[in-house]
Amino acid sequence: MHDIDLLIFDLDGTLVDSKLDIANGVNHTLRQLGLPTISNEEIYRFVGHGVRDLITDAVGNHPEKQDEALRLFMDYYQGHLADQTRLFPGIIEVLNHFSNKKLGILTNKPQSLTGPLLQQLGIFDKFQIVIGGEASFPRKPDPTSTRHILKTLKVAPQRAIIIGDSAVDIETGKNAAILTCGVTYGFRPRSELEASGCDLLIDQPAKLMEKISK
Repeated sequence: MHDIDLLIFDLDGTLVDSKLDIANGVNHTLRQLGLPTISNEEIYRFVGHGVRDLITDAVGNHPEKQDEALRLFMDYYQGHLADQTRLFPGIIEVLNHFSNKKLGILTNKPQSLTGPLLQQLGIFDKFQIVIGGEASFPRKPDPTSTRHILKTLKVAPQRAIIIGDSAVDIETGKNAAILTCGVTYGFRPRSELEASGCDLLIDQPAKLMEKISK
């Protein structure tokens, strides 16, 4: 068991299963632009580096349409954040279990979308700090935002852990010299997390309660 004071969570693919709403937003955008839609599975592979990278990947060989595509996506998606998006099973239990600890969210999802989604899902107040992709920090895997969380919440690096479903999250943690935990139930393949060299690897949220002392 690891003795930790601060748990920093990724959002999409870690706390919430948002992939269908994201895919619907991307394909709505492509249809509006008269471009061919793409499979949901292909879209899921684009998630993790922020909305602009998602849209850049989605429009592919039409870079001249990127700015319009980004606007169309944001206009649509902000109204459909939680049509199908749900917390992964066991997340509420995990957050309640660690309610005596400091909890944060670090995501490349824009801040303007992150807060409203957390509010709609009823978990916004469970976190002491939420940093999204529009904050005044470089995006993950740059460690600046993680260090800001540590400083703000007055936690030493050796007393913190980041939990995420992608190599980006693990790299972020390593760059900030904190413990890392990969989750295999998210959007990225288990092989990516294994290759990332994460300190811990769990197959379901409840397993986190077996790895970290209450």
